[in-house]
Amino acid sequence: MSETQTYLDDYLRSLIRAIVQEVLAECGQGTVPKLYDPDEAAEILRVPKRWLYERTAAGSIPCQRLGKYIRFTDADIRTIIGGTV
Repeated sequence: MSETQTYLDDYLRSLIRAIVQEVLAECGQGTVPKLYDPDEAAEILRVPKRWLYERTAAGSIPCQRLGKYIRFTDADIRTIIGGTV
């Protein structure tokens, strides 16, 4: 392996490491965010569960889709409360 190739490999490794560390820091040190199901989110928001389903189907409120299931993060709920959707 040439000196230039070694330098590029080291540079790319350090760049990837920095990006991963930045992403983990943004996600709370790599922790998985709490996901609320529609029942829990409806209780927090004090709205009918049907209200959540109707608005997620229309795309008018944020949610996380896991296959056929919908879940809500704390950020989703804050956005819904703040009315910034």
